[in-house]
Amino acid sequence: MQNLHDLNRKSARFLSDASGNFAVIFAIAALPLMLLIGIGIDYFHDLSLKARLDEAADAAALAAANTATAFVKNNSATESGAQLTNDAIAAGEAQGLRAFNANIGVAVTEMAAFTPVVTVTPTTIVNGNEKTNGFQSSVQYASQFNTAFGPLVGVNQFPLAGVSKATAQFPAYMDLYFLIDASGSMGIGATDADQAAMLASPANCTVACHSPWQDWRNGNVLLPNGTYPAVRAIQPAVTLRIDVVRQAVINELKVLENSPNTFPGQFRVAIYEFSNGLQKVFDLSSNLDGAIAAAANIDVIGAAGQGGTYATFSLGQLAQTLPSPGDGSSSTSRLGSVLLFTDGIQNDSSPTANGGEIDPCTFAANFTPYAPTSACEWKIQGFNSADCGPIKSQGYTMYTLDFIYYTTPATVATDARYAFIANTLNPSVQQNMAACATSASNAVYAMTPTDFDNALAALISQVLANVHLTQ
Repeated sequence: MQNLHDLNRKSARFLSDASGNFAVIFAIAALPLMLLIGIGIDYFHDLSLKARLDEAADAAALAAANTATAFVKNNSATESGAQLTNDAIAAGEAQGLRAFNANIGVAVTEMAAFTPVVTVTPTTIVNGNEKTNGFQSSVQYASQFNTAFGPLVGVNQFPLAGVSKATAQFPAYMDLYFLIDASGSMGIGATDADQAAMLASPANCTVACHSPWQDWRNGNVLLPNGTYPAVRAIQPAVTLRIDVVRQAVINELKVLENSPNTFPGQFRVAIYEFSNGLQKVFDLSSNLDGAIAAAANIDVIGAAGQGGTYATFSLGQLAQTLPSPGDGSSSTSRLGSVLLFTDGIQNDSSPTANGGEIDPCTFAANFTPYAPTSACEWKIQGFNSADCGPIKSQGYTMYTLDFIYYTTPATVATDARYAFIANTLNPSVQQNMAACATSASNAVYAMTPTDFDNALAALISQVLANVHLTQ
């Protein structure tokens, strides 16, 4: 009986022992659990590989687009049209493929063999109301990751596929017209010291001292050779406002020529002065060295029949000579911009067709009147923003630099004309020149030589911002 009792007790203990059940269950579940872990390892390794491939595709897309734009920049002097575009595309696609392979960093044995597809195409980039041309690149890849554990459950491969795109703005071509006030008022001394030196010199004046005003009706000049009189002979030499303009234009033309974001032939430049009418300093050309050399000739126009300021007439003349602008996509379809520099003070009469002035004694109309001290004294007015309309309506961007008419406290106190300019006209001129510009950011103003240098540099920076390479 005792032996039977012990057998029953041991049997009950065995049946109530859960550890035995767990061992059996674990043995049954171990294999599928290990398979799930293995598949998880394969899956996360697949994700890691895809991330590396995506990074390689991103780098390849950027390289392709930027290489295409750089090719245009570096080869535009020797190629053009479809040949330049096609060669740029080929260079971009080849560089994109090289960049992908250099960045992939994945053992070939882990994936099925494949070759990514790199495509570069021209595109149009829209930024608000502005449209510029560029290159768009696309890098596509498709392969399979060879699984380590997947074959145990019939999954030999995981798919690997992706696409990356990039866009680079095409460097735009542009025609840039400089329109410079070279009337007698730009012969004002640039600083108080310059004006004081002019008054103390034999010239004994501050403005239009080297124009033929003394005998303008007969067209005589002060010196037999037609050159400027005593102002240029003052020692030490004085700096006139036109001197400030001349040097600033030369400096900024050099910026256009030497900027790392420009390329040969990208810009064509023309330089005009105006007094009674338009005077060409440099014809439209991509020869920036020539433009820089010609800019050295910028000066107050002292020829007979000149000396007045007729922005209205001169802007109208320029509007009639401008070619239709394009979209900047090629050397034959250029964007167009006009940079206008003036103090904004002009005569209220009109020049005749041949550039001579109408006798103020017979011309009564005036835009912003000034009561002259005599019946035949010239009347003056401020700049009219409507004069810019014909140029802007053709699709040109207008940039304006108001080189504020400079008056010293002494001249304002002693000359009613200067007081009228300083107190009445200058504030309205600044507003009207801002209205002339295509947008508020395209209008700047300056008073001192340093102000002018900085203002023109700011405008040229805006020009470059519209045409430089972006990513």
